Amino acid sequence: MKTTCLFALLALAGTLTAAEKLPVLNYTFTLKPLKESNTAGAFEDPGFRKLTDGRLKVEGGKVFFRYRDNREKQWPIHFNFKTEVKLSEAKIHYYREKNSFGIKDIRLVGIQSDGKRIPLGSVTLNQPYRRPDSDPPYMCAVVKSEDDTPVKSIDVIFTRTGGYLALTEIEFFGEAVKNSKAAESTTP
Repeated sequence: MKTTCLFALLALAGTLTAAEKLPVLNYTFTLKPLKESNTAGAFEDPGFRKLTDGRLKVEGGKVFFRYRDNREKQWPIHFNFKTEVKLSEAKIHYYREKNSFGIKDIRLVGIQSDGKRIPLGSVTLNQPYRRPDSDPPYMCAVVKSEDDTPVKSIDVIFTRTGGYLALTEIEFFGEAVKNSKAAESTTP
């Protein structure tokens, strides 16, 4: 009996695959990053590299957006992958100053090779205008995927509660689909 249970557990463990970090081919956004005269471009992302460079809490590694410069209600960032992926989760690393840096919610929408859009998951943070003293300035929101349909791109869509949004890194975890026919296009 014990041997049968052990084999059953081993067989089950063999069918489970650990989510791997998914490499991003590129990303784009149409939002205008914050331009301040005293920061000399520190909050911009001209090469679209800061959000996927692996630097989570490095000074100068943040991308800031300001509501006054971006009046849209929702702020999307579009990520492309080399192959189609089955998303398990996304980790959104962000920074909050004491006032006016807040996120209401984050949604993930997958885009298939044929352009079909699929809601993958969301998280509601409803952060207040003023950051509580007990909260650290650098935080991470995890958005679990509720759909494992293969997608070639993912839009990460932010709804804000404050006047600013500061991101440091966005990571995706899941499974790259073998023999994917997703184009390596850089156009969103």
